[in-house]
Amino acid sequence: MILSIFGCDSAAPCSCVVFPAVNMRVVHLLRKLDPEEWGGTETAIQRLLEGLRQHRITSVVYCPNVKSNRRGGGLQDPLIRAGHSVRRFKSFLPVLGISRQYRDQCVAVGGNLMSFDLPWKLWHEKDVSVVHAHTSGRLGGIGLALARRRRIPFVITIHGGVLDLPEQLKASFSNRPEQGWDWGRVFGFVLRSRHLFEEADAILTCNPREAELWRERYPHKRIVVQPHGVPLAQYQSDHRDAALAAFPQLRINSRGTSKRSAVRGQRSEMRDQSLVTSAATGKIELLSPADNRELSQILLCVGRIDPVKNQGWLLDQARSIFQRHSQALLVFAGPCTDEAYGEAIREKVRALGLENRVVMTGGLPPDDPRLIGLFQLATAVILPSVSETFGLVLLEAWAAGAPVLSSRTSGPSALIQDGQNGWLFDLDRPETFHSALDGILGNPAGAEQAAARGATEAAQYSVEAAAGRMKRLYEELIESKHSECRMSRVE
Repeated sequence: MILSIFGCDSAAPCSCVVFPAVNMRVVHLLRKLDPEEWGGTETAIQRLLEGLRQHRITSVVYCPNVKSNRRGGGLQDPLIRAGHSVRRFKSFLPVLGISRQYRDQCVAVGGNLMSFDLPWKLWHEKDVSVVHAHTSGRLGGIGLALARRRRIPFVITIHGGVLDLPEQLKASFSNRPEQGWDWGRVFGFVLRSRHLFEEADAILTCNPREAELWRERYPHKRIVVQPHGVPLAQYQSDHRDAALAAFPQLRINSRGTSKRSAVRGQRSEMRDQSLVTSAATGKIELLSPADNRELSQILLCVGRIDPVKNQGWLLDQARSIFQRHSQALLVFAGPCTDEAYGEAIREKVRALGLENRVVMTGGLPPDDPRLIGLFQLATAVILPSVSETFGLVLLEAWAAGAPVLSSRTSGPSALIQDGQNGWLFDLDRPETFHSALDGILGNPAGAEQAAARGATEAAQYSVEAAAGRMKRLYEELIESKHSECRMSRVE
């Protein structure tokens, strides 16, 4: 079936159907798009689509069905709400002999899905200029097959890192016991899914180190560093009241304490002077003082609840944090994509007796005023990930005026100048974390200065600029395909 649609087995040359760069129409192929498990990758894609629309590029998103859509009553898809075209298809994990829990986990993160539905839908998509895959594996192979058949550019973005991974994470992948029988390997062979990167017209990465490693592997391949964009204006409008209304635990009184520390008082004063965009004048003005006098020192950790995001490590530091900083409150904001890990986190909170010191918000859409308000209220935004290839959360924190503190991974290391616009720490040396956090909470003025430098850095990552770079790449690849077609006709 797949062979007959895409002609992968045909030796006959395919006609050139490359469409011009004007009125560009791009298919974006995703492995997952679940509003209830929205993470950084989905946010980055959403913002890319918004930017491309500003550049008059039409985007069509193809992604698998999700359980929330089938049972009804789930969260509304942010892409549909924003007016983008989203086409869902049936997919499955072609592995026998695994538990339902393990299957659900593979579907949530990293599983190599297959679809008999997608090839037909893609084949009938009209006037496609570029296929842009945000996934590898068999689904990416289907996108590659369409692009080869139509002789249009195929671009693949690496969102989570492939070559640039910590040794600890690589070891966990290689030592993981193989479960079940993957009967879908034959489809991977037919679709040449193992050759996706080799045959792509361009490979996009989020950080220079990942790009460097790919250039070593494919010296003649077009490798592009494409950072994500941030809608800066959204984070410069005051949404603190929305967060306080949604999460009353942020107030000290709600946790049974009436006193605030001198440090919190200093920090609150500084935060009351945060800069926002006035809706009336469109100019940057000072926020009117909010009722921050009874707020905790909010330590915000944004990201899906998953071993890679490493919330458990931060909980291991909790006793020491609260001993040093009596008004501190840990806030974890993000959906759970690993149920076993999520339950372990909840159990650890109970075992440590931290129910009144830890808040778990669940998943929040990227443009949700409650989430933006949390960023604006945060005394510090902490990113303890085992692996982080970009660090979109850091840009969001800077845009909201919050200081940042991150584990020393490749993405944050490329963004943060340690001690200047933020702080880096080593996961295997917790004392480096506590030293940096003590500096942030003990020196509010210095933390504010670092956050201000971060805001200057974030200003370079606007959605419009990121999409403009992508548009130019698309145009160059389309012109290259035109040239190939002209050459083939001459021959």
